[in-house]
Amino acid sequence: MTRELVRDAFGQPVENLCTNPSFERVVPGTTIFRRNLAINPGFKRAATGTTVVRRNIWAGSRLATTLSGGAVLTQGTTVDGRLGDTFTQGSVHAQAIYRLFVALAELRDGVTYTASATIKNLGTEEVLVTTDWCDIAGPDAYWRLAPGETRRVHATSSRPQYGTVYRFADFQVQTLGGAVHISEQMVEARPVPLPFFDGNTPNTLGIACSFEGAANASPSVAKAAAVEVWRNLAKNPSLAVNSAGWTAGTPAGITGTRNPVGPSGPTWDLTLPATIGEHLRAAFGLADEPITVNAGQVITVALDVYAPNAANGVYVQVTTPTTGGTTYPGTLGASVPQGWSRYVGTFTVPANTTGTIGPNAFTFMVPPGQLVAGSQWRITRATIVLGPHTGAYFDGDTTPDADLAPAWLATAGSSQAVLHGVEIGNVPVQPTATRVIKNWARGGLRIIPTGTSNFSFAHLTNLVPNMNALLAPGTTWTILARLTLDGPLTGSLNGSARKIAVNFATPGGNVSFASAATLNAAGVYQARLTFTVPADRTMLNYAILMHGSSNPSESVYWNDFALVPGPYDGPYFDGDTIDNTGIAYGWESTAHGSASTAKAALVEVRRNLMLYPSPVAVNETYWTQRWFGSAGGTGTSTIESGGFGGRRFYRKTWTNTPGGPEDTGIVARMNGMVAGKVYTVLMRIRASAAVAIRTQTGNGASLRVDAATLATGGTVVGVIAPNNAPYARRYLVPGEWTLLRATFTMPEGYGWINFFPYIGNASTDTGPNWAAGDTLDAMDALVIEGDYAGEYFDGDTSPDADLVPGWAGAVGASPSALLGAQVDGIPLSSARAAVLSTAWMKRSRYSVRMIPLRSDITDNHIAIGGDTGGFRLGMRPGGTYTALATMRLAGAQTGNVATNARRIRPIYRAAAGNYVELPSAAAPNAAGQTTLRHTFTIPADATEAFLRIQMGTAAGGGDMWVDELALIAGDYPGPYIDGDIPGCVWRGTPHASSSIGYPQLVQLAAA
Repeated sequence: MTRELVRDAFGQPVENLCTNPSFERVVPGTTIFRRNLAINPGFKRAATGTTVVRRNIWAGSRLATTLSGGAVLTQGTTVDGRLGDTFTQGSVHAQAIYRLFVALAELRDGVTYTASATIKNLGTEEVLVTTDWCDIAGPDAYWRLAPGETRRVHATSSRPQYGTVYRFADFQVQTLGGAVHISEQMVEARPVPLPFFDGNTPNTLGIACSFEGAANASPSVAKAAAVEVWRNLAKNPSLAVNSAGWTAGTPAGITGTRNPVGPSGPTWDLTLPATIGEHLRAAFGLADEPITVNAGQVITVALDVYAPNAANGVYVQVTTPTTGGTTYPGTLGASVPQGWSRYVGTFTVPANTTGTIGPNAFTFMVPPGQLVAGSQWRITRATIVLGPHTGAYFDGDTTPDADLAPAWLATAGSSQAVLHGVEIGNVPVQPTATRVIKNWARGGLRIIPTGTSNFSFAHLTNLVPNMNALLAPGTTWTILARLTLDGPLTGSLNGSARKIAVNFATPGGNVSFASAATLNAAGVYQARLTFTVPADRTMLNYAILMHGSSNPSESVYWNDFALVPGPYDGPYFDGDTIDNTGIAYGWESTAHGSASTAKAALVEVRRNLMLYPSPVAVNETYWTQRWFGSAGGTGTSTIESGGFGGRRFYRKTWTNTPGGPEDTGIVARMNGMVAGKVYTVLMRIRASAAVAIRTQTGNGASLRVDAATLATGGTVVGVIAPNNAPYARRYLVPGEWTLLRATFTMPEGYGWINFFPYIGNASTDTGPNWAAGDTLDAMDALVIEGDYAGEYFDGDTSPDADLVPGWAGAVGASPSALLGAQVDGIPLSSARAAVLSTAWMKRSRYSVRMIPLRSDITDNHIAIGGDTGGFRLGMRPGGTYTALATMRLAGAQTGNVATNARRIRPIYRAAAGNYVELPSAAAPNAAGQTTLRHTFTIPADATEAFLRIQMGTAAGGGDMWVDELALIAGDYPGPYIDGDIPGCVWRGTPHASSSIGYPQLVQLAAA
C-alpha cells in the first residue's frame, strides 16, 4: 500500500537522461512541412488610412528635481537602443522627481489621461518608482525594479480642472545609489496605458506615425484606416464652451446656470423655485441638430445627474413624430441616489413613427413629488446613441475605452462626436450590427455588438487569398483561433456564439460547420474546427469568428488565426513564432501580409508512383477512355477542372445509348512495375447513372488490373476479371464520388499495368445501361507499394495531419510522396519512419509516430539517443535504471506482429560479444494509451548498452505513437519529468538535453 505526497521538495533531485523525451525537437532543415495560409494571422496589421487613431500629446518638455541625496540628469542618452535621459544618483537614499509637462491647450477638464515611460534600473540595488498625474496618484502608483530590470510604468488619473499649475506627470525615483534610464515618454487621453509610440516610431503594420510639428518637440500622431463604432448625437454634450441646447424649462421660476466647475468639467445647474407644481423639465444636449429615426429603433440616453435628494421615477422624455403628427412621451424611469450618479435609459421608437427628431427633443424630467423647493439639480455629460449602448460618456476629447479614439465631427466642444477603432487589414468592415477593430492591449481583433442582432461576427474570407477557390470540394482543412472573454456573454445568444463557423452553398441548401463553443466564462480558450468541404459545394458563403451576443458592453477578442491544410491538432504558428523545437518558422514574403511556413528536415513515408495522378489530356499514354459500350456506343472525352478536392478529372460523355454498358470504364496506366512486389492501386470515379461495377468477393477489390509486357498483349492478372469469380455487383450512386481500390502481386515477366473500374461485362451482367448525355468521371490515380488501406494522395494533397505532400519532380507529372518531420535523436531506418505527430500527445505539443514501411520486416523500433556501438543515454556497467514510456495505438496491431511488439527493450552487449535483451512487459494490443514502467540492471561486465522502443509490426499492421520517455537512474517509482514541468529544468538546450528536478508525485510506503 502506498500514499502520495505532492512534492518531495527536500529529497534528492531526479534526472531524466533522455535528451528529447517528449519528442518535440526535430532535425532542423529547409523543407516546408506545414503552412498557415492566413496573411494577417495575428490581426496585427492595420488597414492603412489617414485618420488619427492615437495621439501622444507630450512634446518633449521635462525637468528633474532633486529631493534628497543629489541626482544628476543627463539628457539624450541611449540605453538598449532607446533614446532618453539618465538619472545618476549622488548618494544612497537618493530621491528625485522626473516631470513631464504638457501644454495646457492639450488638456480638457475632467478628461482622464495616462502618462507612461520606460524605466531601466542601471544600478545594483532595487529602485522604487512612484507616479502621479497632476498630483493625483492613480491605481498603479508604486513600482519596484530589480537591478537590471526594465519596466513600463504609468500614471492614470483626471482632474476636474487643469491649469498652469496642474499640467504634468511625475515619476519619483528612489534608490540606494546607482542610476536609472527613462525613455519612451508618452501622455495620451486614454483610461489605460497603451504601447508606446511617437513620431520616430517606424511606420509598420499599417500604422503611420509622425510629429505634428517639429521633431521631438511637438505632439505625435498615429494614423490608419478607422471604423466608426459609436456616435454621440448630443451636439453640446458637456457644456464645454457654452450652454447651447440646455434649457431650464419648467416649473415656472426655475433658473438654469452653466457652472464651469464640476467633478468632471462644467455642469448645468437647475435651481428650483419656492413653489413647485409640475415636473422638472430641462431639455439638453441636442441644440439644433435633427436626428432621423425609424420605427423599432433603439435609442440610448445617458446623463451625469446630481440629485439633492434620493428620487424615484426620474426619466428622459423623447419627443418623436408619429403618423398623426403628435408627440410620444418615452418614459425611462429610474431611481437616483442623493449625490452624483450616471442615469442610463433606453427607448424604442414606436411602430407608427417615421421622420426626424427635432431640436431639444430630449428632456430630463423629475416628477413633482420628488422635488424639494429651493434645491438644486445638476446634469451634464449627455450621451445620445442610436442603438444599444452602455451609456458611458464620450465626446471628441474623451474616450472610456482604450481601443477607441475620440474625434469631433465639426467644432470641438460643440458638435457631434465619434469613437472610432482601427480597421484591421484584410478584415472587412462589418454590418451595422457589429464593429470589428484592433485591440491594443491584447493584440488581435475585438468584436463589439452595436445593434440588436446577436449575429455578431468577424469575417475571415479576405485573410486568405482566393479562399473560395482554395476550399475546393472534398478538401479537408483546419481553422484555429484563440478567444478571450472578460466575462460570460449574457442575454439571448446566437447558437454559434463563441465558435468558428464556415458555411457552404450546395444544390441541396447551405451546409454549415462550427467548432465546439468555448466555455462562457472569463478566460482564454483555443478554438479549433476541422472540416471537409462538401463534394457538391458551389461556393463558400462565409468563414467567421463568432461573437454571438447583442450586448454592447460584452466584447470578445480573437487572436492567432490559422488556416492549415488537412486535419491539424498542433499549436498555432506564424512567421514570427520562435520555439525550441528546431522548427524554422518564417513568412513567405511580407511579415503579417503573407502566408507562414514551418521548415524542418523531412523523411519520406509513402510514395505514389503514378506519373500523372490527375489526367492532363484525353487518350494519351496514362489516361484513356476505353469503350462507350456495345452495338455502336459513341461519346466524347474531355479534361475538366473542379473535381474532388478541386483537382482535374477525365470525363466521358455518351452521345447515344449503346447496346450495353459492358467494359466502359476509364483506364489509368503505370509503367515500371517490379515483379514479385505487392502493390495497391486507387482510382476515384463518379457516374451520372447507377451503373454496376464488379467487386471481387472475399477481398473487396473494386478495380480491374491488367498487366502486360511491352512485347506482348495485355494479360489479366488483377482481381476483377471474368476468370476469377466469384464476384458481386456494386451499383454506383449517381453524382457521388467513390474511391475504388485493388491490391495484387505483380507477376513475373510483366512490366506495366492498366487499372480501371470494370463496368458490366456480358449479357448476364450488364446492369443499368448508359443513355445519351450520361457521364463517367475518373481521377486520383494512385499506385503504391504494399497493402495500402489509406486515402489518395499526391504532391499537393495529403490525407494525414502528420504528413505533408511533395512532388519528386515536375508538378503533376512525377511521382509524389508524403513526408514527415524527422524527430531529433532517432536514427533513420528503411523499415519504419519516426515522424513528429500532432495526431496525439499525452501532455506536450507533439509525440513521435512510428510508421512501418516494409511488409517483410517486423523488427521496427526507435533507438533513443543512439543504437549499438557504445553506452547510450549515460548508462554505465552495473547501473540500475527505470525507463518510462507512454505508447498509443489507434487500433489493434494486425498482420505479422512480432512477439516483442509494444515493449521497452533495453539491450546490452555481454562480455562474450553477444547482445542480450531485458524487455519490459508488452502494452495491450488494443486501441488506447498505456504507460509502461520498466526497471533493469546492466551487468558490470557489459561493453555496450542502449534503449529501444519496439513497435513490432510490418507495413499495414498499424502505426504506434510514443510520448513522455524517461530514463532515470535507480529503481524509480515516481512520475515522468522533463524540463518543461514546474519544478524541473533542462540541463542545457530545451528538448535537446537531459532534465533535472523534483517529481510532482512521490510514492512512499504506508506506515
